[in-house]
Amino acid sequence: MKRALAAFWYIWDVMDRLNLSLIAAGVGFFAMLSLFPALAAIVLLWSWFADPGQINSLIDLADDVVPPEVSDVIANQVTGIINAGSSGGLGTATLVSLVVALWSARAGVSALIRGLNAAYDIGHRQNIWRRYMADIGVTLTLCGLTLVAIASVVIAPLVIAILPLGPWATAAAEITRWIVAIGVIMVTLGIVYRFGPNRRGRRPKWITPGAIVATVLWMVMSVAFGVYLHNFAHYNEVYGSLGAAVALLMWFYLSAYVVLLGGCLNAAIEAGGAARLQHDLKAQEARDGRVQAG
Repeated sequence: MKRALAAFWYIWDVMDRLNLSLIAAGVGFFAMLSLFPALAAIVLLWSWFADPGQINSLIDLADDVVPPEVSDVIANQVTGIINAGSSGGLGTATLVSLVVALWSARAGVSALIRGLNAAYDIGHRQNIWRRYMADIGVTLTLCGLTLVAIASVVIAPLVIAILPLGPWATAAAEITRWIVAIGVIMVTLGIVYRFGPNRRGRRPKWITPGAIVATVLWMVMSVAFGVYLHNFAHYNEVYGSLGAAVALLMWFYLSAYVVLLGGCLNAAIEAGGAARLQHDLKAQEARDGRVQAG
C-alpha cells in the first residue's frame, strides 16, 4: 500500500512539475480542431468500399463509452458529412481531399505526441520530416483502427444472427459491442504509447500498465462526466449555442489528461526498472571486485 501511495504521489509530482495539465488543455484544443477533419477522412475512406450510412455504427459504439452530449456532436457531424455525400458534395472528393483531411487531423495527434514526449521528459524529433512521418503514421493507423471497429460493429450482429443463441442473442450483441469498444481503446493507447514518443531502442509492449490504467480511468471519467453534464452542469444556459462545443472541449481535455497520466505511469515504471537495473549492475561490479581482490 505504501509503495502504491508513493508511486501515486511521484506521478502526481511529475505531472505537476511538467505542467501536464496545461499540455492536456493544448492537446484537447487541437483534438477538438482535428475531430471534424478526422471524421471526414473516415467517411471518405469508408465510402470507397461500403455504404457511408454504416458509419452510424461508429455512433452506436460511441454511445457506449462517451457522454451523450459528446456523441450527439459526433452524430450530427457524421450525419452532415453523409448528407453532403448523398447530395453530391462528396462525389467530387478525390485523393487530394483525403490528404487535406488527414493533414488537418494530424494536428491533434501531433499535440498528443508532444505531450507524451513531455511525460517521458524527452525532446521532440529534431528532424521535421521524421516528426511529420510519425504524426501522419499514427493518424493513418488510428483511422484504420476506426474503420476496423466500424466493420466489427456492422458484421458482429450478422454473425450473431446466424448463431443459434436464441434468447441470448441480445446479450451477446451488447457484450460484443463492449468488447469492441474496450478493445479499440486498448489498441489505440497501445499504438500511441508505442510509436508516439520520440524514443530510440526498445519500445514498450503493446499492453502496458499505463494503457490498462488509462483505459479504466477513461471509461470511469466518461461515465462520471456524462452524469455531471446531465445533473449538474448547465453549459447551454451559460454558453448558449456553444454549450455542446464547450462540453466536447472539456471531455477532450479530460481524455488527454488521462492519456498523459498513463504515459507518466509507463515512464515512471521504466525509470524505476532502469534504476533497479543500474543498482544491480553496480552491486554485481562490487561483488566481482571483491572476488578479484580476494
